[in-house]
Amino acid sequence: MKGLSRELVNNKEIIVIDYSDCNEDRMIELLNHARKLIRAENKRQRVLAVFNQKSFLTPKVMAHFNSDRLGSNLLERQAAIGVSFAKKGIIQGHNILEKNDIRIFESKKDALDFLAGD
Repeated sequence: MKGLSRELVNNKEIIVIDYSDCNEDRMIELLNHARKLIRAENKRQRVLAVFNQKSFLTPKVMAHFNSDRLGSNLLERQAAIGVSFAKKGIIQGHNILEKNDIRIFESKKDALDFLAGD
């Protein structure tokens, strides 16, 4: 599926969800597909979310992110890149309220290094 891929870094497989230039419905569609894939594989995953200035964390998108969530038994590490100042605040608030640990990085390389770490 376009927008959903995998990268292998240091023998660690990372699922990449690219929300760049996506509207609300496309972001939700990508999230649903990623969750379905992760549940079907039924193993802990490392996930990178890629945003840009055209992908917005609207109330509709955030409501979907907070519903039907994956547990820590399926999410080993999560990171995000391409996050504006406003999105950082939303993600940090989401981390606190939902007891998540999505790390925010300035570069894809830094995010992948974190995700591929032990």
